[in-house]
Amino acid sequence: MPVKLHIYSRLTKYLLIVGLSVLAITIALGIILIQQSRSALLSSIQNHMLDIANTAASMLDGDTLERIKSGDPETKEYKETYTILKRFHDKIDLEYIYCIRDMGNRKFVFLLDPSEEDPGEFGSPVVTTEELARASKGEAAVNKEPYEDNWGSFYSAYSPVFTASGKVAAIVAVDFSSDWYEQQIAAHIRTLILTALIALGVIFALAIIITKISRSRYRTILHSLHQIKDEINQLLEVIEHLTYFQSPKNVITKVPDSIITTVYDIKGLRDLMASIQNAVQHKVEAVMDHAYVDGLTFLNNQAAYIKAIHEVDKKITDGTPLIIAVFDICGLKKINDSCGYETGNMAILDAANLLKSVFRPENIYRYTSGAFAGIFHNIPEDAVQSQFAALEEKIDLLNRTPNLYKVPLTIAKGYAVYTAGTDADSNATCKRAEQAMYNDKARYHTQSAAMYNDKARYHTQSAATHDC
Repeated sequence: MPVKLHIYSRLTKYLLIVGLSVLAITIALGIILIQQSRSALLSSIQNHMLDIANTAASMLDGDTLERIKSGDPETKEYKETYTILKRFHDKIDLEYIYCIRDMGNRKFVFLLDPSEEDPGEFGSPVVTTEELARASKGEAAVNKEPYEDNWGSFYSAYSPVFTASGKVAAIVAVDFSSDWYEQQIAAHIRTLILTALIALGVIFALAIIITKISRSRYRTILHSLHQIKDEINQLLEVIEHLTYFQSPKNVITKVPDSIITTVYDIKGLRDLMASIQNAVQHKVEAVMDHAYVDGLTFLNNQAAYIKAIHEVDKKITDGTPLIIAVFDICGLKKINDSCGYETGNMAILDAANLLKSVFRPENIYRYTSGAFAGIFHNIPEDAVQSQFAALEEKIDLLNRTPNLYKVPLTIAKGYAVYTAGTDADSNATCKRAEQAMYNDKARYHTQSAAMYNDKARYHTQSAATHDC
C-alpha cells in the first residue's frame, strides 16, 4: 500500500506541474492572440472608414458646400450633397456619414446628415476631437480612441472637402460604433477565461481521479494518451506560422520524457488537449485569414493568390482539372487620370461585384490595381465559357445605367486550361490566360478606335452637307 500511495502521489504531482504549465501556455497564447486580433481588427476598421471618407469627400464639391447657409432640404446645394451622402449611407455598411462645418476656435457643427432616423440638425454642435481638428486644417485623420456623443460611442474618420481656391469648405465624417468592436474583443476574452477555467477544473479533477485509477488500466491509457503528443506537435506547427512565436516545438522537447510518460497516465487529458488545440487554432486562423483579404473589394488579395498558386503547383500532377482566368479593367488609367483615383476605385468595386455575382468569390483574386484572377478546380471548360457570357451580359446591363466614371465599364478577359505536357507548371497556364486576355483587350481598343473614326466621319459629312 505505501508503494501505491507513493506512485499515485508522484503521478499527481507531475500531473499538476504539467497541467499548470499547459494552463499558463493557454493563457499566454490567448493574451497574445487577443492583442493581435484587437490590433488587426481596429486597423482594418480604421483603414476602411478612412477609404470611405476620402472617397466621399472627393465626390463632393467644396464650393457647393460653402454655399449651404441653412438646413433647407429644398435648396439645390443641399439636394446635390444629400444625394451623394445618401448613396454612401445606403450602399456601404457603416453607422453614420455626414458633413461638418468648422466654426473656428475648435468649434464644429453639423452641416448635413442624410440619416433618416434622428439625424444631426443643421448647426448643432459636434464633439471636437484632435483628429477632427487636424481634418479642419486639410489633413484626413481617423480616431485612435473612441469618443461619446448623443448617439453613442464611436470611432470616426474625417476627410476635408476643398473649394477651388484650396480652402477647407467642410469635413466628411464617417462613424463606426465602438460597441461592436468591444463586443468582439469581449467575446475573445470570455473564450480565454472559459478555456482557462475549464482547463483548471479538469486539471484538479484529474488530480483527484488519478489517485483512484487502478494500475491495471495504466498501459491501456498510456498507449492512448501517447497520441496526444503528436496532436500537440500538430498544434504547434500551426502556431509556428505566427511571426511572434519562436520555435514552438521546443515546448515539447524541453519536457522530460519521464514526465510526459507519467502525465499521459491520466484519463481525459486527450480531450483537454483537443479542446485547447481547437480554441487556439480558431484564433490563429482568424488572424491569418485577415492577411489574405483585399481591403477595397474584400476579395482574396495578392498574397492569397500567391499562396493558392503554390498549392496548385503541389497538386497539379494528380490530374485534377485546372483552369486559370485573368480579368483586367480596360481604360482604368483613363478613369484615374480624368476623374481621380477615388472614382477609379468605384470602377474597381463595380468590376469586383460583377465578378462576385458570376463566379464564386473564393475563386477570385485581386492581384494588381485593376487586374483579377480566377483559379478553378474541377470545373468544365464550357461552364467557364457560360460564366464569361453571363459576365458580359451583366457588364452590358451595368453600362445602361449612368455611372460616376462617365465611360462604359469594359473588362478584358481570358482563360487557359492546364495541359499536361504543354504547361510545365501553373505559371505557364497563367501566361496563356494572360495572352488570351491581351487579345481580348486588343479587340476592345480596335472597337474603340473604330467608334472614334465613325464619329470623325460623321462630323466630316455633316460639315460637307452644311457647305452645300
